[in-house]
Amino acid sequence: ITAGQNVAYNAANRAMVMTYWNIGKRIVEENRMVQSVQNREALISVLSDELTKEFGEGYSKRNLHYYRRFYLYLPDAEILHTRVQNLNWSHLRALLRVHDENARI
Repeated sequence: ITAGQNVAYNAANRAMVMTYWNIGKRIVEENRMVQSVQNREALISVLSDELTKEFGEGYSKRNLHYYRRFYLYLPDAEILHTRVQNLNWSHLRALLRVHDENARI
């Protein structure tokens, strides 16, 4: 039972981490088309409201900024899979607070 629970937890964790990475990727791509900083913040705000309405908590503006930074720090999905496959979102969020790339790695 414990082994099965661990497999299920790890699969769900990987799916959520990839979801957050994909949200970050989409934000970065959309931001490239927006000219002003105010419009970029408005994009985050609107997206946060829409995602929260549709999917519930977990899509605050603060979290969307984390998702964006997560994608910017690890833009290659293949590297993402090899580096963070055993880390949960709490671990990754702690790493996102480390601005020195060498220390983060």
